[in-house]
Amino acid sequence: MKRSVVLAVLWVLLITTHLSATGNQEKVPAGVMEPPKVVIFNTRPSKEKLPEGVDFNNNPYINFIKESSGIEPVFMRPEISTYYDKLNLIMSSKNMPDLIQGRFEDLYRYAKEGLLVPLDDLLKTHGKDILEKMPENAWQHTMVDGKIYGIPSVYFYPVEGKDSIPNRVLWMRRDWSQKLGIKDPATLQEFTEMLRAFTYNDPDGNGKKDTLGISGYIRDGELRGLDPIFGAFGVIQHGATWSDVDGKVVYNPTKPEMKDALAYLNSLYKEGILDPEFYMLNSSQWMERVYQGKIGVWQGSWWEPEQRTTSILKNTGVAPMVGGLIKPIHAPIGPKGIKGNSASLALSEGVYFITIDAKDPSIPVKLFNWLFSPAGRDYDFGIKGVNYEVINGVRTRSTINPPEIYRRLYHLSYVPWSEEEFKLNALDEVKHDKDIFEFAWEALKISAEDAVTSAIPYYQSESLLEFGPELQKMWVEYAVKIIIGEYPLSEWETFVSLWNKNGGEQITKEMNAYYASIRK
Repeated sequence: MKRSVVLAVLWVLLITTHLSATGNQEKVPAGVMEPPKVVIFNTRPSKEKLPEGVDFNNNPYINFIKESSGIEPVFMRPEISTYYDKLNLIMSSKNMPDLIQGRFEDLYRYAKEGLLVPLDDLLKTHGKDILEKMPENAWQHTMVDGKIYGIPSVYFYPVEGKDSIPNRVLWMRRDWSQKLGIKDPATLQEFTEMLRAFTYNDPDGNGKKDTLGISGYIRDGELRGLDPIFGAFGVIQHGATWSDVDGKVVYNPTKPEMKDALAYLNSLYKEGILDPEFYMLNSSQWMERVYQGKIGVWQGSWWEPEQRTTSILKNTGVAPMVGGLIKPIHAPIGPKGIKGNSASLALSEGVYFITIDAKDPSIPVKLFNWLFSPAGRDYDFGIKGVNYEVINGVRTRSTINPPEIYRRLYHLSYVPWSEEEFKLNALDEVKHDKDIFEFAWEALKISAEDAVTSAIPYYQSESLLEFGPELQKMWVEYAVKIIIGEYPLSEWETFVSLWNKNGGEQITKEMNAYYASIRK
């Protein structure tokens, strides 16, 4: 009862704020046709700060959108801390907004409840630019019973044919490998031999036994940094947690191959190759080991060579190296010919759906189509002639008048960049160093190739939301204790049994029901 009262108060405050904001806009002169409006409920307006003195509803960026698209977006601006409480409330009201940003589980639920407009025909008629630019595989996550119910908010450089963007990659101390005469490893066996050499063959040349092959850490209750090793067994346990096995999804920590992965990690731990304190470290402590020159291989991001190189040089006193001190390498190929690394998701900002209360559902589709059109896709660069120019067909940001950060208050989705634009605009910070630039670009390509995402990368079922956090704690506890030898390997079977009894079986049932629905 108390929760219902709180939600009702939130709804009144939200509507009052919305009406107040829209009521302060300038009146349209008589005889001038007002542009159609789209009322939008999304998270972005709460994520960016509006500069002092700037009117949310009247500034160069929102005015550009109105004038260029011919549509007036009206943002409700909910607070991010209570966003999903308010979402649940407005979806049970009799006055739902036109366009709503939510999670994929929200889309699935509301589509099943008959609250959303199917978009297949609307997209064919009014969304040709969306259909042309949106990665084809993104649509499967918006499907419910064979129909499209949402427009994904896609990131700006998705990997073709995958649900990921370039990010995670293995980095290696190149000076260590050259000193020891080690070639880039391809197989898990070669990878193990390299880790062993980095641990025992004095790669830093100081005559001390003070280096390690690889480490890991705990972050947000998850075991991180070892994904390429789990990937060699086809059981990545962070991010890519569900695998398709004969048309059904299976939770990776419960697959038989996970037992093999844990046995391998236990062998590294016993041999002293895996950092003996990995499970005690947070991400900062883990990275400090890299900066202090104690770790030879680590999982990182494609864009980090300059930052890591600078910190290693500063803390260890090693001399800069022609060709780069660190370099990216592929995830190792496991005993069954499998390799993979965890990935960052291309649709991490969720999905937009249109409610049945929208007076004209084509208007939100037209707004999105403008965004994906030649006119709208440049919006993230700001205003042409002010914030950017087009040089040889490539958008180039102004160094004198860069676009204001607050333009992203009105952001709905990125539009994928071309390779030329990505090189030009995403790698600015490393261009002054040719070696670092080349390694960053190589890392990006390796990351794209090695990335593995979950068979169900976005959706979370009701039982997963309810039982998932506790089951995750149990998984990390068993994984760590098996790796360090506190539990025998046979305890993996105990974990699987407990996982199923404590909600895992129901989670698997629900996730497979969803998986079947998006594959119709």
